[in-house]
Amino acid sequence: MKKIVYRLLLALTVVAFTACSWDSEDKNPTHYDTVTDELKAIESEARASSGINLRWRELNEQLHDSIAKKALSNTVLDWHAVSTPGGTAGVYVRFIKSGTGSEKPVQTASVVINYKGKLGSETVFDQGVGAKFAVNGVVTGFSTALQNMVTGDKWEVCIPYGMGYGYTTSGSIPACSTLFFEIELLEIDQYPQ
Repeated sequence: MKKIVYRLLLALTVVAFTACSWDSEDKNPTHYDTVTDELKAIESEARASSGINLRWRELNEQLHDSIAKKALSNTVLDWHAVSTPGGTAGVYVRFIKSGTGSEKPVQTASVVINYKGKLGSETVFDQGVGAKFAVNGVVTGFSTALQNMVTGDKWEVCIPYGMGYGYTTSGSIPACSTLFFEIELLEIDQYPQ
């Protein structure tokens, strides 16, 4: 009897550890196969381009598509799709920390956030602490994420280039860039002056 109980406990332990192991994508959300490495390799070329670097665009599409597939699996650790009423789909989020607020900012609201923006190559292009923004004063994908958050939420957000800067280069952000943000919503002013 003791041998049966021991074997059963051993089997349950093995199953529990196997079920809890994460693949490399869960440990680092922007490392998908070799796409990130290739984006790093051609980033300077994409920045120097006066037009659209087709390989950069293709890799950014692959990166976003791989996250969209993860969102379809809809497990707790994976990406989840968010949109606004009548809005376009394509923004994916991972929940880092859940807030305690109950109200979500409307499009005309003003918010105070901590944020960090990265390219798919993991190059940080912008960051801020206690930054104040109008929800409708940022790229569409960023606004979509904000309108789904409550005070205290901290999310990782993936924005396809069509809901970011599109085919336009913006500062150090090459055209056709999938954008990643870590956003923490600190305050909401629904009726700014």
